[in-house]
Amino acid sequence: MPRNITEDCIAVSQKTGEIITTIKADTTLLSPLDKKISQMRRDKEQEIAYRRVQTDVLGKFVLLRIQKIPTNISAATLGRLTMLATFINYDNKLMLTERLPMRKKDFPTVLNLCESAAKKFIAEIKGKYLIEKSDGLYLSKEYYKGENQKFKRDAKTKLFIDTVQSMYYHMKPSKHKFFGMIIQLVPYINTEYNILCSNPDEKNIDNIKPLKITEICELLNYDKTHTIKLIDNITGLLFEDDGFEQSLCSIAQFNNYGKTNYRIFVNPRIIYNGSDFNKVEVLCTFFPLSKKVRCYL
Repeated sequence: MPRNITEDCIAVSQKTGEIITTIKADTTLLSPLDKKISQMRRDKEQEIAYRRVQTDVLGKFVLLRIQKIPTNISAATLGRLTMLATFINYDNKLMLTERLPMRKKDFPTVLNLCESAAKKFIAEIKGKYLIEKSDGLYLSKEYYKGENQKFKRDAKTKLFIDTVQSMYYHMKPSKHKFFGMIIQLVPYINTEYNILCSNPDEKNIDNIKPLKITEICELLNYDKTHTIKLIDNITGLLFEDDGFEQSLCSIAQFNNYGKTNYRIFVNPRIIYNGSDFNKVEVLCTFFPLSKKVRCYL
């Protein structure tokens, strides 16, 4: 254990009795283990400080519980539910503004839906996902939580509010399902590099196993004969960030052992929970391409 020295003293060799050094007051003696623990603590404090700065850069967020992503609703409903989650406060109450609660009558405007589509959406999510209380509407904390909430010991990811809303309002309602599909694929997003892959916890980018578009179709139960349509739609979902237009997904080719392959990235300015979003942006560009994206199937 660390030992605090409160007054000047000397260190003496047990073998020879010689004075080795003088130790001043207000000094702490550390063993090699103490020194290692102290360094680990400092590193952790620096990481936490960096994450706070990074969150300031990317903006406010809500948390999505990865292992609790709804599977019994359509992709379009999931996309709309995720959009709705960006309006929850610290207690998961749906709010139009900081002081104005959201009502059901606000759903068509908030979700950019016609009256009938909004009513159908409410019917699909009420009870399990949407909870009505005497003071307003709430989303279940089992799936999404406000920025000040925590999922203890559970895997989660961040959904950044401003960019999710910007992208959603760029979309036609017919495109909501493609945003929902990306939410369905969140368990396959690598935690550090935001690559869609079969080993999402892998930290070494060279060992990441990217998912091919046909494998993604299988996971989504999407018709494999329409892979190009899927690629075009997930790379064509756009949003504005810091004055620039960006896309939700992007595809980057790379060479591995002499073979050309590709990785599909999800934009970390929409969804991310890694330690440094710049690593993702260095590897891939998310600015809209001038022509349709194609890749090897």
